Amino acid sequence: MRFPQLARLLLFCLIALALPGSAQGLAWSWSNPQPHGNDIVGMARNGTLGVQVCELGRVYTSPDLVNWYSQNSGLTNDLQAVAFFGSRIIITGANGAIAYSDDGVNFTNCSVSTTNWLVSVAASSNIVVAVGDNGVVYTSTSGASWQKQSNPPGVSPSWLTSVAYGNGVFVATGDSGGVTAGSYLANSGDGIHWTNQYPGSESSGHGACGQL
Repeated sequence: MRFPQLARLLLFCLIALALPGSAQGLAWSWSNPQPHGNDIVGMARNGTLGVQVCELGRVYTSPDLVNWYSQNSGLTNDLQAVAFFGSRIIITGANGAIAYSDDGVNFTNCSVSTTNWLVSVAASSNIVVAVGDNGVVYTSTSGASWQKQSNPPGVSPSWLTSVAYGNGVFVATGDSGGVTAGSYLANSGDGIHWTNQYPGSESSGHGACGQL
């Protein structure tokens, strides 16, 4: 190490030692670019609170969609989706990551045992549906405990990439990785029993079902 470098290092150490303990423990806040430095993968708003989910378990909330505040999700998985189930926030992500919160600050981890990514989540007034890799579908009536449902008919070997709810119907979409290239579309009135809207466009096999 050359002398100027050693001198700078010693000076830095002396300054650090001279700082009061409170100054050394100061927290850093993100400055630029706004609103934060994470990739925003999913976002939802219920009229009073906005929620963004990002990689590595990062969650941000905002009352006005301008000022965003970092929250501790209790997860380190890459998060993929967020939805409101009434006033309860549901987040899903990589390797079966699931968590919920009733206040946007305190999150409870209720991840399911799977390596599949749960890339989309939607809710009616009485059930939450999460979908993802290998055509998996998980449902919950509380957001706290989850059941793995039968794969929608003809979905294998597609990956479900999105689910939405409206007018009393869940709609799930996906892409085909099988011999017959194409897209997948199914709907359901209860989030459990699904109808393939493109019969014959995919293989007719059913996936295995199970319960956690």
